[in-house]
Amino acid sequence: MIVGYVQNGLLDQGFELFKKMQLVGVKPDTSTFASILPTCAKLGALEQGMEIHQKGFLSNVVVVTSLIDMYVKCGCIQNGYKMFDNKPQRDVASWNAMIVGYTQNGLADKTLEMFKQMQFVGVKPDTSTFASILPACAKLGGLEQGMEIHQKIIDSRCLSDIVVTALIDMYGKCGSIQKARELFDKMHHPGAVSWNAMIAGYTPSISLNR
Repeated sequence: MIVGYVQNGLLDQGFELFKKMQLVGVKPDTSTFASILPTCAKLGALEQGMEIHQKGFLSNVVVVTSLIDMYVKCGCIQNGYKMFDNKPQRDVASWNAMIVGYTQNGLADKTLEMFKQMQFVGVKPDTSTFASILPACAKLGGLEQGMEIHQKIIDSRCLSDIVVTALIDMYGKCGSIQKARELFDKMHHPGAVSWNAMIAGYTPSISLNR
């Protein structure tokens, strides 16, 4: 039931059911924690997330990654990084959790630094990594870095619609509107987010020409 609520976007109901589960004496397991922690992250429920942290299951990779994700999305970057740093096995999901956290908290420099470390230790980035790293390039106006990442995306065959949209946004914000338009024109069915990224890319140019 908890998983069902969470997967259908009913986060408050999922968390309420989690509370009831404990009140009636049913002990949560790793699956419960892996489902409820993303709810805490989305609701910004840091206090509840910390309570879950105290309940254990820290030997489970999925639970630890969910805790990292919860902390960083609730703005507790240091707590998230401590868990990440102490994690013996760092898979792509745990690296992504930190990268997403830095990006969402506006720490673009840290995002790019984490991305470099990830590659240095031999962990291959995936679609989620690229979709999270490109906004950092956009924020910093790092066109050269963005172009390097674009090539890595091509080499990794991770050109999903989400990543292409992030590339359009990055190129537009870095002043390379022609490159953004080339990518946009190659999309078969651009969605609203892609259109918005393209329009936003043109907006500075329109303002300058007035």
